[in-house]
Amino acid sequence: MTRHTLVKLAVGTAVAVVLALWASSSKSPVSEVAGAGSALVPGLSGALNDVTTLRVVEAGDKAVVTLQRVEDRWQVAERSGYAADIGKVRETLIRLADATLLEAKTANPERHSVLGVEDVAAATAKGTRVEIEGKVAAKIVVGTYSAQGGGSFVRRNDEAQVWLAKGELVADRQPTNWLAKDLVDIGSDRIMRVELRQGDATFAVAKQSPEQSNYQVEPMPAGRELLSEYEPNGIASMLAGLKFDDVAKADSVLPDPTSLRVATIRSFDGLVVEITGFESEGKHYVTFKATVDAERVELAARAAQLNAVAEHQRANPPQPADAAPAAAATEVAKAEPAPLAVTDPAAFQAERRKAIESEAAALNRRLDGWAYVLPAYKYANMDKRLEDLLKPKG
Repeated sequence: MTRHTLVKLAVGTAVAVVLALWASSSKSPVSEVAGAGSALVPGLSGALNDVTTLRVVEAGDKAVVTLQRVEDRWQVAERSGYAADIGKVRETLIRLADATLLEAKTANPERHSVLGVEDVAAATAKGTRVEIEGKVAAKIVVGTYSAQGGGSFVRRNDEAQVWLAKGELVADRQPTNWLAKDLVDIGSDRIMRVELRQGDATFAVAKQSPEQSNYQVEPMPAGRELLSEYEPNGIASMLAGLKFDDVAKADSVLPDPTSLRVATIRSFDGLVVEITGFESEGKHYVTFKATVDAERVELAARAAQLNAVAEHQRANPPQPADAAPAAAATEVAKAEPAPLAVTDPAAFQAERRKAIESEAAALNRRLDGWAYVLPAYKYANMDKRLEDLLKPKG
C-alpha cells in the first residue's frame, strides 16, 4: 500500500469519526437531556389539596371543561356550577402528580403536531392543554397516548421539548362526563304508589304492603288485564339507582307544554317525590320536588314503633313466675337493652318523622332549580300510558 493511499485512508477515517460524533450529538439521547426521570409537574403531589382549578382547553384556545373548587366541593363551570364527580377530579390530578418524564422526544416545533402537542391556539390542534391553578400552577399540552410506550406525549406549555410521560394523561373533553350523576336511590321496596298523569289521563300502580311482590294497576279497565304481572314494577322502580345524562338550570330550559308528564311517587313511610317531565329541543328533562305526607308519616312511625316493641319482646321473652332465682338472674343479664321504641315511644316516633322530613329537605336542597336529562329507559317509565301495560282479557 502506497504512502498516498495511507494518507487518503487516514483522512477518510477522521471525517467519518467527526460525522458520527455530530450525528450522535444531534440525536440528543435521553441521558443527555436534563429532566429525564423527574416529575412532569414538580411539587403537585404534595399540593393536591391546594388545587383550585382544573381546566381542559382544546383547539382554538377554547376551554371546554372548567372545574373549580369551592370550599370542599368541585363544580363544573360549563354546567352552571353543578357538582363535579370528586372521584374523577382527584383521579385526574393524581395521574398528573404521579407522571414522570420517561423519554425525551423532539424539540422541533415543526414536529409537534405529529405527536399531538402543537400549540392549542391553532384551529387544527389535536391535543389539549391541561391547566392547573393553586399552590402549584402548570400548563401541560397533552398529545396522543402511546400504548407501546406506556405513556402520553406531553409538552410543558412554555417549552419546545416533547416528552413521553408515564400514564394515561389525555383529559376528558366532555363536561357531562365530569358531573356527579347520582340523583336518587329509593328502591321499590319503599314505594307504595306511583300516579302518572299526562294531560287529563291519569292512572296509578300501587301495592298494599311492602311485602307484596308486584304492583297492581288502578283503575283496571273492564275487559283488560296486564301484559304480565311484572309490568307495573318498572314504574315503581323509577327512583332506584337513578342517574342523569346532562343537567341545566331549570329556568334556562323552555318546555314544550304539550309534552308535560307528572309522576307522583309516594313511599310507605311518608316521603312524596313529584317528578315533572317535558321535552325541550329534542331532549327529555325532569325536575323534582319532595314533600312529606304527614298522615302517612305518623302511621308509618307508629307501625315501626309497634314492630320494634314486638321484636324486642320476641328476643327477650318474660320469665315464668316460678323460674329459679339464679336462672332468672342469668336470663336478665343476657337480655338486650330495651330500645327507644320501648323506653320512649313518643321520642322514637319523633325520630322517624324527623328522618323523613330531613330526607325531603335534603332532596330539595340538592335538586331544586335544576332540570335533568334522564337516560331514555328511565324516562320511558314516566312516559307510559295505561294502554302500554294492558292487553285484552282472556
